Parts: sequence; structure tokens; C-alpha cells
Amino acid sequence: MSLKGKNIVLGVASSVAIYKALELTRLFKKQGAEVHVFMTAHATELVSPQLFQAVSGNPVHHQMFDRSGDDSMPHLQIMKAADVVVLAPATASIIGRYATGLADDLLTTALLATRAPVLIAPAMNEAMYLHSIVQENLKRLRHAEVSIIEPVKGELACGIYAVGHLAPLESILLRTEQLMTPQDLKGKKFLITAGRTAEPIDPVRCLTNYSSGKMGLALVREALLRGAEVTLISGKMDVDYIAHENLEIDCVKTAGEMRIAVLDEFEECDFYISAAAISDFRPYRVSDVKLKKTGDGRILKLVENRDILKEVVKMKRSDQIVIGFGLESGDLTDLGEKKRRDKGVDILVANSPQMINAEEGEFVLISDREQRSIRGTKSELACNLLNTLT
Repeated sequence: MSLKGKNIVLGVASSVAIYKALELTRLFKKQGAEVHVFMTAHATELVSPQLFQAVSGNPVHHQMFDRSGDDSMPHLQIMKAADVVVLAPATASIIGRYATGLADDLLTTALLATRAPVLIAPAMNEAMYLHSIVQENLKRLRHAEVSIIEPVKGELACGIYAVGHLAPLESILLRTEQLMTPQDLKGKKFLITAGRTAEPIDPVRCLTNYSSGKMGLALVREALLRGAEVTLISGKMDVDYIAHENLEIDCVKTAGEMRIAVLDEFEECDFYISAAAISDFRPYRVSDVKLKKTGDGRILKLVENRDILKEVVKMKRSDQIVIGFGLESGDLTDLGEKKRRDKGVDILVANSPQMINAEEGEFVLISDREQRSIRGTKSELACNLLNTLT
């Protein structure tokens, strides 16, 4: 889904990671959201409220009572209109005060005044984060149906590499969207392949393709948004992975490695989506040493890789759905239907080579019930495709 038109309250506490909250504000705005920033008093000593106002386009709230206006408590109206509240970064102090119901400043008062879903992203020293009191406070908040996005390992302000680093901003963005998205795929398991495989020729060269992995990642993101558990088997991609508690990632290199990984995981999934650009061929022989020029050229003998889609179709149960992607040069509908029947998949998505590095274009979704053309972005295709599964 999009955040367009959504009202997001961003609570900012006095963690060293506060500078990332500025970028998070920008990401929310880029998605079309209205962002209202609430800061603790100590947070304003680290970053000026004017910076957040410049990025968000809205006044920043950090005083309990507004002495300059007629409305002495504007935060109550903002919290009433909020679609979601995100506390990032969250310190041990703000977590503890929120968990115990202490409303001693504007931000804690606002948190207790909202009925919107709340997401907390802690960021602090590892010893502090793992302290039993902090963990107990997080447990209390989870019990109160507050969502927590765990910090990750990273370089902390104290100079060590440990747990306590703020979760990646894209992960916070995803979890924020998820709180406002119907969980119509909750309990379902997806197995998705993405990216490109590479077949070695010698120690320094390989056969590969131009696939970026963006389509596969869009499908992963959409499935996670709607509550599914996802296993991603990934070749090389040009985009960053998503971090999510319901996502497992298995990185592979060759088509053979991808085949083994898929067959190992297939039995447990409800939906298998083959969005990876898997090499059709591999060299007949791989040289142990770098091949040198001879002046006469060189003939490279290729052999076909096994067809993973056809194998999983033979394995699939009646309650499993198999979806394939087909890159075609020509009439997408006719060629796509032929490929769907040849592969035996339930749904085939046909697209053209022009879509490899494009952000949007035309796809044809083909099943035994329909043939439907979809024009839009890869995210929009992912949404449309998953809509057919619910």
C-alpha cells in the first residue's frame, strides 16, 4: 500500500541515532504522508526542531503547553487524527516511561492519548538494551499491543559493534505500512526466488544476465505487508534486502544451487513465485584457471540447466499455487499462454525485455481463468498479483 494521505506522528527521543529520524521523515513524506514530529526536551538539544520542521513541512511539537496560540494542547488533536505513531529512535528512558504509564512530558502524554497503532524502534547501547528492566518494559508494551522493531547489530556510539543499532529505515517504513494494511495473508507461507544466477566459466568470468531483482523484492515486500511468512531464495541483486521478522533469506549463486534450495523449501510453502532470472545454460566445462586469449577466438560449449518450474509443478500438492514469470520478445499474451501450458504453472506473468531495468511497464497475467494486462510499477504488479491469491 501507499502512505499517501496518511497522518503519521513521529516521536523522536534523545538517542545518538536521532539524525536518522530526519531521513525517516523524508521517506514518509516521499510516500505521500503528512508527518507531525514530537520531540523530547533532550532531543531538541541534539537536533534543532527547525530542521524537522523544514523536512516535515509542519510545526514541531516539544512543549507541553503552547503559549503562543489559542489551543493550549494541540497535540491532542494531532494524536486523534493520527493513523499511526512511530517512535524512532526510542531510548530506554522513553520506553520505560511509556511502559509504566508515566506522562511527564509532551511525547509521553501524546503516546498515552492515542488510539492509533504504535511502532517503537529502540536505539541504544547494547548493555542498556539487553538490561532486564528494559527488556521487561518492552515485554509490557508488547502485551499492550505496541509493535516493536528490534535493533540490529552495528557500530554504536561507544565505538563497539553490537546490538542496539537502529533498525534499517526501509524496515521501519515497511513495518509502519504493515500496521495500516489488512493482514489478509497472515498464516500463509511464500517461497519466492529473485535476482539473477551466474554460471562460472573460469575463476574470474561467468554467464549471467541483467536482472536487478526489483520485481522479486517487490513481491517479497507486498507479501510481508499483508502478514505472510516469506522465504526468499536470492541470486545477485542490485537492490538492498529487507529486514523483517517474518523473512528468511537464502543467498545462492548458480542455477544448480537455486534448484537445490527451492526443492528443499517447496514442500512447506503455500505459494511459490519464481521471479528470479535463472540461467538456462551453463558451460559444459568450468576451467580451473583463467582462460587466456589465443588469437583464434574460443568456442564455449553450453549445456541446459534443469527446469526448476517444471520440477516443482510435478511435486506440488492440490493446495499449493505455483506462479512463474516469463520474459518474452513478441506478443505477450500468446507467448505467455504457450509458456504457461508448457510449464504447467497456475499463473504466468509475461513481460518483455524492456522491463528488466525499468521501474514500470506492461505485464500480462495469465491463468486458466483470465488473461489480464496490467500497466504500472513493479510494486503495483506485486499488489495485483497477490490480490488474485486472496
